[in-house]
Amino acid sequence: IFGSEGDWYSQHVGAAEALRQTMLSAGGIFPQFVGLGGGINAYDLAYYGLLRPDVLLSCLLPNVEMKEIISVYAAVGAVASVNITYLWLKGKNFTVRLAATGAILMAPATCFFHAHHQIMFINYMPFLVLALMGIDRILAGKNGLLLTIALFFICMHSFYYAPTCMVVCFLYYLHQLVNSGNTTKEALKMTGKTAFAVTLAICLAAVLLIPTGLAILSTEKDAGSFAQ
Repeated sequence: IFGSEGDWYSQHVGAAEALRQTMLSAGGIFPQFVGLGGGINAYDLAYYGLLRPDVLLSCLLPNVEMKEIISVYAAVGAVASVNITYLWLKGKNFTVRLAATGAILMAPATCFFHAHHQIMFINYMPFLVLALMGIDRILAGKNGLLLTIALFFICMHSFYYAPTCMVVCFLYYLHQLVNSGNTTKEALKMTGKTAFAVTLAICLAAVLLIPTGLAILSTEKDAGSFAQ
């Protein structure tokens, strides 16, 4: 199979399959309770793909094994990361040769090792590059829709790494803004537009972030009261 028979198969595939079966049984994509072991809060499994696109897609393909869906999705994500990087660099007026070189250098990056072991360690990568493209669009005087969409999908894919991705975007934004030559008024306008795009993305992702945060902060055991 695509990954090892260790954590990748027993945890990431197993948990995603449990989520799929729970959603199919409940007839909805917002389960509250997953019957693993003695039963747990569904948001305790958010790390393993609750509301992640490939898990949601798997509900439309109930006869396709979860390991195959996750394998294909991880591979597509890695390929997309490289190709989007090329488009990003090309859009910044790099020559075709330099843009291709940058994309090729990204392809063997060590981080992609995790694509077949810990999928959430890397599946946000194409959306991170799209977020950088979204920042470029804002600085070019366009809207912040691409940045909002990219950050939203980063949160839905891997909320654990979303704060780090936002730090990367913030540093990139500052670097580009300082070197843009815009006036103070223009810089403030772009900063406001960027802040709105980021805030909107977080608000949209709150459907996952808020319940997950509450589940993480919870220190009390259910003791069966939820099931009752």
